Amino acid sequence: MLPLDVHMLPNALGRFARQNAKFSLTLLSLTAGILLVGQTRTTRTVEAERFVLKGADGSVRAKLEAANDSTEFAFYNSAGKVRIAIKVASDGNGLEMRDDSGRLLALVSVGLQEKAPSSTTSTIAVLGNSGGPGVILNATQDVASARVGDATGHSVWEAASSPPRRNP
Repeated sequence: MLPLDVHMLPNALGRFARQNAKFSLTLLSLTAGILLVGQTRTTRTVEAERFVLKGADGSVRAKLEAANDSTEFAFYNSAGKVRIAIKVASDGNGLEMRDDSGRLLALVSVGLQEKAPSSTTSTIAVLGNSGGPGVILNATQDVASARVGDATGHSVWEAASSPPRRNP
């Protein structure tokens, strides 16, 4: 064991630092670089009018697209048919669900109709084969209705609320 002299310690540390100056400088530079890189993360923005997600076989599985005054996010089945679509447009917004052939099965929408008695029409539709049997619920700011259709799409039951009375 070496004798430890408190007066020799600064000299020993000085010799170690001089002998390992390159190593110390490299270690200090590397540490500073890592700290700086960690502090300067950049935010990346990707801009496009359309994003297309493809499967391993190259088939389109989803699209996010902005065109004219609408935006649509659609998911496709392996045959290339839309199964679920979320749509936003100036005339309304909606969520559609379709079967494998592309036929509409369910719909939730809010349509904005400027010339209608009310400015907003909300619809929930659950449909079966060939547009029926199904249940369709509609609501505006003034009137609500419910309709049940048969297998051919004809109404078998319907009810509607009365519009509010307006004072002349």
